[in-house]
Amino acid sequence: MKNIKKDFNRQEHITWLQQTQGIDGGFGFYPQTTTFIENTYHGLYALEQLEAEPLKLQACEKFILLCRTGNSAFGRKIISIPTLEATYYATKSLEIIDRMKKKHKTF
Repeated sequence: MKNIKKDFNRQEHITWLQQTQGIDGGFGFYPQTTTFIENTYHGLYALEQLEAEPLKLQACEKFILLCRTGNSAFGRKIISIPTLEATYYATKSLEIIDRMKKKHKTF
């Protein structure tokens, strides 16, 4: 983002991304839409690149874990069919959340 030659309002983008987080902790396509695991990954990734976090980090982690199915794979949503793609997005999202949590750990 530092190399963009056009005006870039970092805080404006962070605020918009944070607003895409739903009440269940996942992220939608845009504010107040249905949340899905792939949108959650992209929201987390974008926020991490902007050196920011979701407003409800713990709820986000819970949403991801609730997308886990009985066979340990993940679906797009809570109570859905597991797919390889959703499992990828879930595991990558959990890695991002882990990095965000470590930033706040005091030793």
